[in-house]
Amino acid sequence: MSFMIGFIVTGIGYVVFYKKLAWRVLAPFAIPCALLFFTPMVWGRLKTIASPSKNLDRLIMWKVGSNITRDNPWTGVGIAHIRTVWPDYFHSAWKKHFPYEQELWSDVHSLYLQQAGERGLPGLAILLVVLGAITWRSVKLLYGDPGNLDLHISTLAAIAAFWVMNLTESAFQDTEVVFVFYFLLA
Repeated sequence: MSFMIGFIVTGIGYVVFYKKLAWRVLAPFAIPCALLFFTPMVWGRLKTIASPSKNLDRLIMWKVGSNITRDNPWTGVGIAHIRTVWPDYFHSAWKKHFPYEQELWSDVHSLYLQQAGERGLPGLAILLVVLGAITWRSVKLLYGDPGNLDLHISTLAAIAAFWVMNLTESAFQDTEVVFVFYFLLA
């Protein structure tokens, strides 16, 4: 889903800044995106994305993350310690909604809830300031460096996808995603 958000932002960026849609740039991405979109697995997931009964495991994870943050708003529980406190917040009746009825998790499937739970609200605020600064800098470069519009539109698209993706995932636990994020920071 975040790939599609990035693709859409890229398309909008080209329309806004070039006053036309750059098919030569977007076509190589549009074809795989369309093929991926129409696979039964992705299409099936998109049809159930707003269904609470199909996403109950994720909703439970978010509830656990919210409760951890509620109980530890200033300090969090410590980096990588969600797993340590998970049993205190997870009700065994919920396990039937999880793959293989797993009861112990270390991830709440939201970077923002994960940061707040592990590092407290100050840690979440710092993350949001860093992400906001990166976004702001990208927007400034987009308007201030017309010679590199392709680079700046792509960077902003990747950042938009990162913001959206982390609503339902914890991207900092994926080495590949973190590498791209650090590359964008440079």
